[in-house]
Amino acid sequence: MHRPSEATGEDREAAASEICEAVVRAARALAPAGTLRLVLQHVALRGEGERPGRLRLLDAVMDVSGNLVPLRLWPERGPRTVEGSALEEAVAALDAMIFAREGLSGYTLRIDADGGSDLHLRTGEALPAALLAPGCAGGEIHDGRHQIQHHADELEELRERRSAPQGGRLRRLLGTMTSRLERIRR
Repeated sequence: MHRPSEATGEDREAAASEICEAVVRAARALAPAGTLRLVLQHVALRGEGERPGRLRLLDAVMDVSGNLVPLRLWPERGPRTVEGSALEEAVAALDAMIFAREGLSGYTLRIDADGGSDLHLRTGEALPAALLAPGCAGGEIHDGRHQIQHHADELEELRERRSAPQGGRLRRLLGTMTSRLERIRR
């Protein structure tokens, strides 16, 4: 028998979806004009002789005069420094949900200007704090620079979709089919 105090899998999924949507809305409210993608990443850190900590960042990838430019909006390491904002509250709820699960050591939430978003969970051990030194992060820190280096094609497509005049459904369908055909030809 289902007790009201116990959450079903569907209840937990719905709650997780609501939390992610709250983070997406709050992050979009902070996004500067020209933002193509926001990236929120939070990872657990470990260090030799150091107290374990966490790295949390929010980066924007912006279209500035035709160039993709990363912009750090919210750097944070260690104790919370931003309190009371809608984003802080939503991220705290997301953190509580994710870091309460066994075996998870972080997440990356990508929020695109066209309305899309996706959440990637990181499993395994915490990252060594030494990875935060300039030039050492490799593929572990998925900030704005990482997005530009590894996902430039996606960002270019997103920029084109945003700058294209919005037509009817038939025009959008034709544009989608044309861009896919162009990709196949490459």
